[in-house]
Amino acid sequence: MEPTLSEENATRLINLHAVEYQTLTTRCTYWIALHVALISLIPVYLTAVMFLWTSSPIDRRLLFWASVIILETVGLIYLHIQGEQYVVVLYIEKILRPAVTKIITQYPIWGYEPFLVQLRSSATNPQFIPALWEFPIAVVATLFVPTILLHSYIQKGSVILSGSIGWGGFILYIFFVVFIWWKSITVRHIRLEFSEEVRRSIGR
Repeated sequence: MEPTLSEENATRLINLHAVEYQTLTTRCTYWIALHVALISLIPVYLTAVMFLWTSSPIDRRLLFWASVIILETVGLIYLHIQGEQYVVVLYIEKILRPAVTKIITQYPIWGYEPFLVQLRSSATNPQFIPALWEFPIAVVATLFVPTILLHSYIQKGSVILSGSIGWGGFILYIFFVVFIWWKSITVRHIRLEFSEEVRRSIGR
């Protein structure tokens, strides 16, 4: 049997939990800012690559594969940041909410995630295919593989897959694609876990 807290100690504990909650949500705000910054860098980077493609003496195979692998790395960083945000939500739902509801038993708290879970399972959900949120980067990276193979087969004089640089870059790209799929599945698993915690907390 757990000891009963005095009103003063309960208030102190609630304040500590509130500070922890604010710290975690502030961290998520920073992650979101990094998300936006990463997306903003992509068109700038692609513009620089196009300029180098037309005016630089750099081997085009090296420039091409270095560019797509850098973009894959950006995608991995994006997924990692998304996963970090999911971990915060999972901690709030699995650890922090139960700790608070032991003290505050008569009133619901932190209702946004329960609202989202209910919304996503409803027929009028305005969000776009939430079940597949973690996979666009992996899908695009995968579709790029047959595109490159087809281009190299059809386009006469294509050097993308020629020599050790071309095939080495292609093999490295495939490795990154596999890693992106693994990361996407891992991040999705975290989201499903905290969604289940939310459903459990609201009795669904």
